[in-house]
Amino acid sequence: MRLLQRSGRTVEVLDNADRPLPDLGAPVVRLRGGCVCCGIASELLRAIRAARADVALLVAPAAADPELLATLLDGMRVAGRAVLSVALLDASTALRLPHLDAKLRLHADVALPNDVPAAVWERLIDAVLCV
Repeated sequence: MRLLQRSGRTVEVLDNADRPLPDLGAPVVRLRGGCVCCGIASELLRAIRAARADVALLVAPAAADPELLATLLDGMRVAGRAVLSVALLDASTALRLPHLDAKLRLHADVALPNDVPAAVWERLIDAVLCV
């Protein structure tokens, strides 16, 4: 995300992950109380509208339905703000449920294993956001 920030654009992380995220060098808003795709969609909308950054980076757990989340995000567009979804998936779930892994890759803006080190995480996100 440092490339994005160096370009003068700001990033805010909307965190609904199952586990703590590494420090990504951006403000974090923790979305608690359930899954953003169904349980707390209204909280997600409020967080997107309240974000003061150019880019809101939503980090969702693998349990979030990526297709439903993509549909929700399409309906939550806010002028002047990009909202990108990052889906986290652990290796055992990917092996046990290959269809979920495929669905995440189809609908999420970025699909990452949940144990990626912070430096790799940042490079992957920069690559997607700055292209």
